Amino acid sequence: MKYNRINFGLDKEVKEVRKNLPHLFALLVFLIPLVSLSRAGEHQHCRIEEKNESSPSDVIKTFYELVNEKRYSEAKEYLSFEAKKRVDSFWPKIFVGGFKGMMKRATKNGSIKEIKITDEKIHNNKAEVWFSLFFEDGSKKEGSKNLIIEEGKWKIFVSNHH
Repeated sequence: MKYNRINFGLDKEVKEVRKNLPHLFALLVFLIPLVSLSRAGEHQHCRIEEKNESSPSDVIKTFYELVNEKRYSEAKEYLSFEAKKRVDSFWPKIFVGGFKGMMKRATKNGSIKEIKITDEKIHNNKAEVWFSLFFEDGSKKEGSKNLIIEEGKWKIFVSNHH
């Protein structure tokens, strides 16, 4: 059976997506835990207290507290330079609402009631943190994030290799 190609006028967009496939892969690796968190929920706030983000676990906890509070600009400061670059340039092209939209879905529209760090492994200037997010609707999602030290601080990292 022979299939005829149907042209929907999307050739330019398809070429752009193909050109950016390595970046897309890297974003998907970063987003897999976030996408699994995307369900609608009731709007509730975690209280953010002043804390010392001296450990990778503190960075993850603070990042999710900030996005839960819809403080997206502040949350982006916890991303590595490369992650920020990808979030600002590529995410708006592939995710409805860009970073803000993805974070609203990841927090179930700000309904995280608890962020529990379950493990942390540090090796030189790299770390991985495992965590559980507990939501107002009683659900729980688990994930992990990789971090690197950048300009003397732990930052959430996006890589093509993990």
